[in-house]
Amino acid sequence: MKKTTLTFVLTFTASAVFAQNASQVQKLFEAGEYQRVVDAAQPDAEADRVLDSVAHTSPAELMEARLRIEPALAELIVTNATPADFERMETCLDKAERGATLDEFELWDAALHQAIATATHNRFVIRVLDMVTAVRQQAEWGKLKDRIVTPERRIKYQEEHRNIVRALKERDAERARAFIIDHLQHARRNLFGF
Repeated sequence: MKKTTLTFVLTFTASAVFAQNASQVQKLFEAGEYQRVVDAAQPDAEADRVLDSVAHTSPAELMEARLRIEPALAELIVTNATPADFERMETCLDKAERGATLDEFELWDAALHQAIATATHNRFVIRVLDMVTAVRQQAEWGKLKDRIVTPERRIKYQEEHRNIVRALKERDAERARAFIIDHLQHARRNLFGF
């Protein structure tokens, strides 16, 4: 099976992109938001392996892992991120906030997560976060998000994302770490009630 991957200007990974709604991605591509990269040689076996490896991960397992992994990213990002990395994060924040629909918000939210992963400049961490993205694209996760992401919660998530990125840009790892923990705990409460 041949797959076409799309690379976001901030180097979206195949596992994140091909799991997106194809019509939304096509619209963004046509609007010049994506650069098209066609892998004509062979299917993306690596992306398939990532998806297969997380196929049976529950949303609760994912949140547990994220609460332990993502706060640790703050120090890597504060140490390694470039001005271009922060510019990509800001672009994702702006586009998520302007998203007219939940699907548009989710698309740019995923792009923000990818930008944050990329800003670590650590290939191993990026691959681990590719698995997080793959789980977040599963149908079960999508059903939960559809149920719990109200307009009010979306605004709150956007504020939390702004706080995280602001602290990272200010190279304040401890504050960024605290904001990440608060954001993930808020999301967990919304998803699972605890």
